[in-house]
Amino acid sequence: MSLTSAFLPWFALKLSRSMRGVINNLGHRTVFMRGERIYESPGFFQKLMLVERGVVAKALLDPFHKDPLLISLSGPGAFCGSYETLFLQDRMQRRHWCMTTTEVVVANADLLLRICDQNPSWQRELSHYSSICAVSDRLGLLVTHSATVEERLAIFLVANSISANQDFQDLLREGVVEWVALSVIPSLRVAASVINTSPEQIREVLRQWLKEDRIRYLSHKVLVSRELLSGSWQKIQPILQTANVYEAEALRTSLPVRDLELPR
Repeated sequence: MSLTSAFLPWFALKLSRSMRGVINNLGHRTVFMRGERIYESPGFFQKLMLVERGVVAKALLDPFHKDPLLISLSGPGAFCGSYETLFLQDRMQRRHWCMTTTEVVVANADLLLRICDQNPSWQRELSHYSSICAVSDRLGLLVTHSATVEERLAIFLVANSISANQDFQDLLREGVVEWVALSVIPSLRVAASVINTSPEQIREVLRQWLKEDRIRYLSHKVLVSRELLSGSWQKIQPILQTANVYEAEALRTSLPVRDLELPR
């Protein structure tokens, strides 16, 4: 299967290794600073980007409200930028910005589509990528509506760290370590929007964890109790396990017809 089945709430899935190789050969690398806006639609320049390092926050905007309709995230190995409009043009307003210092590979979307037309597995991966990423968005909504603020924050910290470092999940196993260093320190504002709470509530949770000695700050690192993280992460495993069914169903859907493939 071209796409990994390791779904994470809120986080876009990583592309296959072969697809990432194609994009790296096509594109050029650019580094953006934390907080820098890297994509907005509708717009004249529609950049397709692969995240190599860091985390990109992606907001679906509501023109009639200040707060976005949805915020999702892309970590290393995932798309950001114009991937949602590769096959379907819409007028939805989107804005992407860097949650951390981020390195991306900027690729020519038209050239990538032409190359992938020669490989059925690559074509299928591209055509279904947005649909499969929507599964991660829905998983995030399920977590948001079924867990407490404390549990949602712990789950988000785990998902954020796994996205940056797949081996992070191994640290949550019982008996490995007592304290776990977070791979990425998320933005307070983005975290609040993603888990549907306020920055004040997150600060209150963090103060409570400090009081209970469940979180520590040491040498510019944030250490969190393994028991705290693993307990919340285990609670959502039944939800995550159902994602494979949705992924398989999405990949069975017929490929969309592109303009270049319209019958004569």
